[in-house]
Amino acid sequence: MIGWALGIITSVYVLLSFLMWYLTPVYRADRKAAVVVLGDIGHSPRMCFHTLSIAKVGCPVDLIGYVRSDIMPELNENPLIRIRALPEPVKRGNMPYIMYAFRRALKEHISLYRLLKKSNPTVVLVQNPPSIPTLGVARLITLFTFPGSKLLIDWHNLGYSILAMSQKGLAVRLYRAYEMIFGRIAYLHLCVSVRLGMALKTGFAINPKKVMPLYDRPYKQYKISGSKRVEQRKRLGFGDVDAPWIVTSTSYTPDEDLTLLLDALEDYSGPKLVCVITGKGPMKDDFLKDVEKRTIPNAKIVTAWLPYEDYHTLLAVCDLGISFHKSSSGFDLPMKIVDMFGACLPVLAMSYQAIGELVNENNGITFKDKKELLDGLEILEDTWKLAELKKGATLESQLTWDALWAEKVGPVFGYGEYTGEESSSSDSD
Repeated sequence: MIGWALGIITSVYVLLSFLMWYLTPVYRADRKAAVVVLGDIGHSPRMCFHTLSIAKVGCPVDLIGYVRSDIMPELNENPLIRIRALPEPVKRGNMPYIMYAFRRALKEHISLYRLLKKSNPTVVLVQNPPSIPTLGVARLITLFTFPGSKLLIDWHNLGYSILAMSQKGLAVRLYRAYEMIFGRIAYLHLCVSVRLGMALKTGFAINPKKVMPLYDRPYKQYKISGSKRVEQRKRLGFGDVDAPWIVTSTSYTPDEDLTLLLDALEDYSGPKLVCVITGKGPMKDDFLKDVEKRTIPNAKIVTAWLPYEDYHTLLAVCDLGISFHKSSSGFDLPMKIVDMFGACLPVLAMSYQAIGELVNENNGITFKDKKELLDGLEILEDTWKLAELKKGATLESQLTWDALWAEKVGPVFGYGEYTGEESSSSDSD
């Protein structure tokens, strides 16, 4: 049933795109970019970084997405950047799923098309996933409405692999087909890891010369030390300022197993620590109920939802960060770890196929189960080892986004010269 719904939705909005193209006039801009994220702008740091970098090379840019939380101050302060907010999607209520999915996709398609039309871009940079309707609208915009404009796709993961975590069968096959049809052809395919780039080449038959790994990097270094660290801990007010602090951020979704954290903390016997969990999401209430049932004598658990600057301050005053991200494809890399490195914070990270491209023995530790997580927490008592990992994380914080972006993507916007002919088939970035 869901599969047929996706098929109908896709067909309708493709036909609608052609109709809207036929009915709307075309005006060209000299040079302008549109950055599209079908999600909360405040929780899409990589797309925000793209936007800031595009503006830095002198190109006006519209950032299109949902505005649901605080946005980086740098975005609001830059005169070359305009935020174009997508209207919130329809609420399901008691509506049957098929009708809800159809109405939501239709509304998002129309809203996204209208905002892209207003942007009048010569370059369109879109985040994937989500694929529907972003890839279809962006492809049709660059193919018909603004012929000659360039489409760049920034692959954060494979959308169909995320759907496969909750759905099976026809729905997943149709989503994959959609993602491949509308995502296969672009001027440039950026991807967050080398392994994801390899998957695009082999699984989607994308031209290897058009695939470019672009690792996430901190936008800037957030470093707090000495007495200021204590002051900021007091200001945040999460617990004993002299105790070890650990932090994890989450969206409270099935792909992050916070039960593992609680299981480990129940058995943790080290010095009493403060564990701060930031974020919000659909499974938060269930998690809080689980916490109430537990007996955890050596840890104070605090949940928080923080503004942008306070979030980075929190990371900078903690002793250890933990990532429970499980990749649906095995190929994406969690931005939360990049945020931690930007704050000079060493990490414990859930192990999976691509994680070694980000976390290594110099900046963190990987774990697969409760025992390995507990072993990792023991580092809080090993001052020397923790300091060594902090040095590695500090080195990571010095490799910022701007320099890498200017080298890899800048030529598309007139910063240098990009011909689209270089191969990115090596195993390094």
